[in-house]
Amino acid sequence: MTPPWWTARVRLTLLYTGLFVVCGAIVIAITYGLVASLQTPSANPGATCPQPDQAARNRCKGAFVEAAARGAQMQREATLAHLLRYSLIALAAAALLAAAAGWIAAGRVLRPVLQVHPIQRGHRPKALAQPFGHNRRIRHRLPPHAVRRPPDE
Repeated sequence: MTPPWWTARVRLTLLYTGLFVVCGAIVIAITYGLVASLQTPSANPGATCPQPDQAARNRCKGAFVEAAARGAQMQREATLAHLLRYSLIALAAAALLAAAAGWIAAGRVLRPVLQVHPIQRGHRPKALAQPFGHNRRIRHRLPPHAVRRPPDE
């Protein structure tokens, strides 16, 4: 049994928001995967070491290349962590806006149904027995650009 506050508007809002969040999560996953698949640039081995000894110069260059590679790896990890964190924060903020827009959209979708409901309640067997009781029409204004059905003959 569903709780009494699970109205059609709440369910539609949750549906719209859920679809938005799923699509947003897919976009974040694709973006994160593409950025994570980028190659890290290699360190420039052209650094000069002021050592007069060739062996010391080679050790100096090796240490520089190793430190540069480690720094690039740490920078890459920090960039990916920031990308993920900021993307999730943006998705949460956008999900709140999507929930508000979903609430408004659900209200617009359900407006004709809510207009029908009071007329439907008036159609009891006694009301139908009255002359022209069954022919009662629901008045609904369509926007000028809407396609209209021809009147019933």
